[in-house]
Amino acid sequence: MSFSQQRVLRSPTGAELNLYVKRAEGRPRAVVQINHGLAEHAARYARFATFLGECGFHVYAHDHRGHGATKAPDAPLGTFAKVDGGAKVIADVAAVHDLIAGDHPGLPVIVFGHSMGGLVALKFMLHHSNRLHAAA
Repeated sequence: MSFSQQRVLRSPTGAELNLYVKRAEGRPRAVVQINHGLAEHAARYARFATFLGECGFHVYAHDHRGHGATKAPDAPLGTFAKVDGGAKVIADVAAVHDLIAGDHPGLPVIVFGHSMGGLVALKFMLHHSNRLHAAA
């Protein structure tokens, strides 16, 4: 059980986001954008992504700044940034969301967040609700 692709996405914030993708088996129903919790990384969601892929969902999950393999010069391990970290992490989530929209135009996007990732997802939804179809 693993993601089918790993890549780096350069965010407008300057971060190099470590991004994992799992493609849906068969015709995709929607895309799930995963936001991981504090002191963890997106690769921990590989089994969940495999399950979602079997259920017909594409999955995108990135390591937030200060977590996993993402590189951000202003984000030491465990920290979003020394200044404006909250705004930067939301901008990073928006960059991944833009990539999803470009890769899968017209496909519904569900934002998922666990623990700290739930707060990140909520903040993203407050500023970008017109771009989402659901949240979990």
